[in-house]
Amino acid sequence: QDAFEHIKSYLSQKLNNYNLNLVFVVLDLLNKDSVQAAVNQINSQDILLDVVINNASLVVPKEYPGIAGESITTNFLNTRLFTDLLLHNGMLQENFRIINISSMLGNVTVTTDEGLRKEFTTVGIDGLDDLAHKWIKLMDVDNKTKELTNAKFLHPSYGVSKFLLICTNKMATIQM
Repeated sequence: QDAFEHIKSYLSQKLNNYNLNLVFVVLDLLNKDSVQAAVNQINSQDILLDVVINNASLVVPKEYPGIAGESITTNFLNTRLFTDLLLHNGMLQENFRIINISSMLGNVTVTTDEGLRKEFTTVGIDGLDDLAHKWIKLMDVDNKTKELTNAKFLHPSYGVSKFLLICTNKMATIQM
């Protein structure tokens, strides 16, 4: 909490020099209620955002039961929900920018299953959430982590979540 307050203070001072405002919102991307509360907090301030930077990331040293759901929810599903709520509630300036941070690990080669890989590469923007839930079910419920993932990837669910975020970027750009 002290580090957060220090960063907040530092950035606010720097941006004030340029007559720019910075809005900080506490957001737990594992919790949909927290996502809605963050959107409500922004909305209550009666401001329009110019830039939204989604930099959420949950990565752990080893896959374990439940981590696929946590990774996909944090890094993709609720990040997308947050952004969609901002967009659909008219909380962004006319020339807004949404920046989704991904990584080099964001790719579909994490899966060895060709059928699943094809699904990832052919899905449309409306199917991304369903594909995310399918991955969670395969990894967390059906426990197919070893069976369907490439052993060279230490964090397959992280890779899939960031790949889905990249797809969101590309597909949203194409549709605009």
